[in-house]
Order: sequence, then structure tokens, then C-alpha cells
Amino acid sequence: MGILRFHQGCQNVVGCMGPREDFYTLFGTEIRLLTVPAAVSLILGLVLFGILYFFKKKGKIHFPLYIIIIISVVVAVLFFRLLAPLAQVQY
Repeated sequence: MGILRFHQGCQNVVGCMGPREDFYTLFGTEIRLLTVPAAVSLILGLVLFGILYFFKKKGKIHFPLYIIIIISVVVAVLFFRLLAPLAQVQY
């Protein structure tokens, strides 16, 4: 299994039960299935960054900016890691 692989679909092949159009997979999952978890986790990371940055500007927290960025990225990656298995189709 490769990180990013191209799969050719079954364009009018008799007896083929696979998808008709070509598609790419990322770690074995179709990329189009991962767009929703990626978008949700990106939005969550940006919202968390905005909240933490707002509290930093108000003086309620005293983290450096790079710590706020790291926290937001880690939360977004972890949230994507939790949502990505839900997007896989079980056969």
C-alpha cells in the first residue's frame, strides 16, 4: 500500500464491479471520502486558533504565538485522525 496511489476505473469493462471513473487513494482510502473529515478538522483548528489568539490579545492567557499555533495544529490533526476512519467504506 502506497501513500498516494492512482487507480484506473472500469470504463465499460464487462463484468467489472468497481468504480467507473479513475480515482486516487491516500493510504488506501479514496481522497473524496477524506474531504469532509479534512474540512471539519481544518475548521476546528482555525476556530481554536482564533479563540486562543483572542484570549492572548485580551491578556487572559500568556502563551507565545508559536505555542498557540502548535496547539491548534495538533488538535486539528488529532481530530482528523478520529474522523478519518469513519469515512472509510466497510465492505
